[in-house]
Formats: sequence, structure tokens, C-alpha cells
Amino acid sequence: MAVVSALWLLALLSEPPKGAGMATSYSASWSVRSADGVSLEASARALGDAIGPAIASFARFLCDDVNAPIEVLVDYRSFIAREGVRAFAKAKFENVLIEAPGLEVRARMTPCAVAAAVTFDERTQIANAAGASFEPGAITQATFDAWAQDYANTVVSVAPERRGEALASLRGRVPRDVLWVFQQATQTTRGPFADQAMQAVEALAALARQRFVASALQTIRGAAARATKK
Repeated sequence: MAVVSALWLLALLSEPPKGAGMATSYSASWSVRSADGVSLEASARALGDAIGPAIASFARFLCDDVNAPIEVLVDYRSFIAREGVRAFAKAKFENVLIEAPGLEVRARMTPCAVAAAVTFDERTQIANAAGASFEPGAITQATFDAWAQDYANTVVSVAPERRGEALASLRGRVPRDVLWVFQQATQTTRGPFADQAMQAVEALAALARQRFVASALQTIRGAAARATKK
């Protein structure tokens, strides 16, 4: 349902705005930069490409110059910490047009330019879905694998009727959000359980991205609707 909503909102935002005057001749391009570099480039670019057209459409209400630069900067953070992630400086334009969780849009009016900063943190988004909190700090692959092995030894390897008690014994040793992820994985010890857990992370992150895009497009659509009333 989230995918349908996202596509519907994207189609709506791609339509020429009524009364814009220049809609039939308007064209815009946007660039996408990921702070992560190579390791998450595909995920970051997919997010940017999903939100970029909506930002470009919103820019119609701001810029008379059809060639006004539009940039979408994507800070994509994976559930497992990646080495070498570099931060980028967000645009320091004074006009804040949209400020929402994970999305900020700023503009410079003379000459006109629009920049959007998209921040997507897989762990935060998955924890929100789980209704769980977690202590700040990065999860390394070694730590994740150790937690997964502990979970497999303590929970998966025992009889189903004892798993509730076994799960309770892990609280305090493994963060709540990570425990929830482990519970979503296939409960098997045929092969490393960490592999099953990572498959769960990837599936949950994909669903979180769909929901994030749908929410971001709805936010941009609302901002565009307010702009037409001014």
C-alpha cells in the first residue's frame, strides 16, 4: 500500500501546477550525492531519484529560471556501520521551505537554487517500526554477528515453548531493536544465523524506504499546496 501511495503522490506532483504559467515548458534536473560513497550508492540513489522529481516539481513555485540548479543530497546510513563514510555540508541557504524528519529543503532566491537534504538511517527507521529504542552508537559487523550467535544459542536452539523465557534472558545483553530484528528472521540454525538476520535487516530496510518515500512525498505535496495559496 505504501508503494501505491508513493507512486500516486509522485504522479500527482509531476503534473503541471495549475496557474503556474510556465508549466508546459518547465524542465528541471537534479543531482544526487551520497555521503556513503560506494557501499550504499544504489540505495542512496534510489531514494534520491524517488524524491528528486517531487523536489523539482515543488521548485516550480519558487524559480522562474527553468535551469535553476536543484540538488538532492542523500545521507544514507546502514544498519551495520560502514567504514569511510564521509559527511557532507548541507546547503546554507537561508530560506527553509520544508523541515521534517529526514527531509530538509532550502532555497536561495537570487539567483534561485533549491537544495534538499535527505537523511535515512536504517537502524532508526527499523527501530521506529519496532517501537523500540536503542542506545546511540554504531553496530559493527563483528558485534552484530556476535549478538546473532548469542541469540541463536540462547533462543533458536531451544524448544519453542522455552523461547519466551530464553528471549527475556537476552534483554540487557542485546539491544531491544536488534532483538526485534532477530525475531523477524527465519528461526533456524542451519547455517550461520547472522545470515538469516541480515536478510531480515535488508527486508525491513526496504519496507522502511518505501514508507519513508511515501511520507516525504506527502510532506512535499502539502508544501506545494500551501505555496499555491500564497
